[in-house]
Amino acid sequence: MYNENALAMAPDNTDVQQLNSMLELHFIRAEEQRKMERLEEGRELAMNGYYDEAIPYYEEYFEQSNPTVDLRYELADVYVGADRFYDAIYLYDQTLSEAYDEEKDKLRAKVLYWSGDSVRALDEFERLAEEYPDDPEMQLYLGDSYAQMNMYDSARVVYNRLYDDAPESYIIDERLDWLPTRPEDENFLVRGFRYLGGYVFSYLFFQPVSYYFADNLDFEYKYWGGNLETSLLPYISVGATWLRGNLANDFGSFYYTTLKGNLFVRPEDNLLFRLSYR
Repeated sequence: MYNENALAMAPDNTDVQQLNSMLELHFIRAEEQRKMERLEEGRELAMNGYYDEAIPYYEEYFEQSNPTVDLRYELADVYVGADRFYDAIYLYDQTLSEAYDEEKDKLRAKVLYWSGDSVRALDEFERLAEEYPDDPEMQLYLGDSYAQMNMYDSARVVYNRLYDDAPESYIIDERLDWLPTRPEDENFLVRGFRYLGGYVFSYLFFQPVSYYFADNLDFEYKYWGGNLETSLLPYISVGATWLRGNLANDFGSFYYTTLKGNLFVRPEDNLLFRLSYR
């Protein structure tokens, strides 16, 4: 206030001009110091693992100042800590285009993988694995990306290559065990059981049956039971029929039981042959 009055009264006075410049510089430094103190509060929170709480301090500083490249990378790392992967990826993309950093490029690919963006993660790891063929971590993530995309043969090639370099590695051995077994890697009996396992008991059908008849001559007829059917092979099913019945009139009654095995053959969808043995 006083410096403004002095400058208005003596605008050409060098002492007044110098005093005014010193005061302006002091105010600028004080404001920058305040911003840095707020940023340091956020950094302290992030260092202690409170990433969500730390982010507003960083974002406030970014709104008020022009952040350095290192600080933008720092906020991207904090976003990762808070599981805000898409915010981190956006900041990595923006910053890497201006100031490339090899390690941040690799980290961005990993964040893409963690975020579930399988397609872009695979593209990035294919590029990085080619650029850094001696980096086992990039190769491992490449295999994981193939597996995540159900490209199991490609994943197996990568894992086997890593296994040749480090046969004692539990991580690689574990990943190879996770991959589905290829049919050509199974022996004849295992393939046969797997083939049958896809059809045997693939469905089970039960049909209860009951019947009752009576007339005015005191004749009575009834039975009950059911039909059971299940698959055996692609076009063959088997089943059984069990019935328990009773015939009765004024002269007496008797019970009977029927047990019958059934074989169903379906050479075509709309054609069915049924063979029964009682």
